[in-house]
Amino acid sequence: MNLKTMFRSSRFVTGFSLVMIVVFYAIFYPFVNRENPKADRVENPLYKQTDPLRTALTTEDYETAKEEIEALSQTDNDTLQKALIEVKTALDTGRITKALSGAKQVKKTNPLYNEFSDLRIALGFDPAIPADESAARAELEKLTTHHGNVLAAAELLKSGKTDQLDSLTKEDDLLKEELKPILEMEPSEQAEAADVLIENHENTYKWVQEITVRLDTESNEEPLKALAAIQKTLLVPKDSPPSRDYPLGTDSFSRNIILEMAYGARLSLFVGLLAGIIATVIGLILGLYAGFKGGLVDNVITTFTNTFIVIPSMVILILISVALGQVKSGWITGLIIGLTSWPWTARAVRAQTTSLRHRDHVNMARITGYGTARIIVTEIMPYIASYIVMAFILQVASGIMMEATIAILGLGDPTAISLGRMINWAMQYEAVRSGRWWQFIPVALCITFVTFGLYMMNSGMDEVFNPKIRS
Repeated sequence: MNLKTMFRSSRFVTGFSLVMIVVFYAIFYPFVNRENPKADRVENPLYKQTDPLRTALTTEDYETAKEEIEALSQTDNDTLQKALIEVKTALDTGRITKALSGAKQVKKTNPLYNEFSDLRIALGFDPAIPADESAARAELEKLTTHHGNVLAAAELLKSGKTDQLDSLTKEDDLLKEELKPILEMEPSEQAEAADVLIENHENTYKWVQEITVRLDTESNEEPLKALAAIQKTLLVPKDSPPSRDYPLGTDSFSRNIILEMAYGARLSLFVGLLAGIIATVIGLILGLYAGFKGGLVDNVITTFTNTFIVIPSMVILILISVALGQVKSGWITGLIIGLTSWPWTARAVRAQTTSLRHRDHVNMARITGYGTARIIVTEIMPYIASYIVMAFILQVASGIMMEATIAILGLGDPTAISLGRMINWAMQYEAVRSGRWWQFIPVALCITFVTFGLYMMNSGMDEVFNPKIRS
């Protein structure tokens, strides 16, 4: 087998070039880009600069938070500037938002729900009406005064001094409405009704006090929410199309696809190479021995080989993969593929060996006293060396395709990055249906390049070494 002769074949050269492109990309690109290919939500430098602001807000150090906002405002980034305005606004209005959440907790089933209607509006319950802190405080003061009037009116009702109620209801319309049905009752019933009125107001007044406290207390809840939104925009967005920073875009985990694909090609090539070696070695040993020995040995090995051929190797591969569960190693995947894809190599090598075993040079070796192993190695293998290499190339290509197939089906290591696993992710997160072509077309092309290149190499070698084609 002459390398110079092989490189005279345009098919072999084309295939070899395609394979080498993928191999060099898989080996050397990770040295150029040293990021972690599994890192979700990759940060950009501005993300770290917002961390002190988060710390200040978390510890409720609002003076430092305002200083950090001022410092970040000097950064030349429009997205950050717009988001900082949201944080500053949330910092200024967080107390109102927190007070509104308290007002909302007064349920419609509460007998005094309507008394809080003006307060809710003042706190921004209606999106069409902006919150007004001064109006909210005025409403709280009004409700506090009203509570005092209710307690005083109840005491007058229980003591029978209803003639003194006018001084309380004169400037309190809410109280007037509440006392109206009570004053229509019999005097003996008014005291009991007054107790119910007090009980209702005591329960509700707790919310007046709670809302007042919330309005008087700085809140970091809303600013932290706004800051979280900022930091989210400062991470590499998921599903982003190709750009200058990310030539092949990002996937649904916000990972850099061009880097992720390099590591995926590494694993796929490794699995294919390992599977090719195992399948070729097993097929070579069984095929050579069966073809040279013939007779019963040949029949037994041929029957064993045919049994494996009858059962599709992909079915066996899937069953073994399922039985082993989520296999966490490319070694295991390559081993399984290699152990299920050797029969065709064994049959082809057996056929070649059978045609050589009665040649003169083989018979001469027998007469000389050479053992079986020596005859196979020295007298038969050199004649089928080119065919062995071709079979190995096909096994590697088949191994890569089979690894991609089981990964697309969701079998194998779910945490490993391979070309098939990337296509599985694209399908799982609906990249195909959503038109996010950059998440699956480059990966499919990478698989196509390497497998098509290997098949072209095999075809080129066949063109060189097959006498029928060469003639």
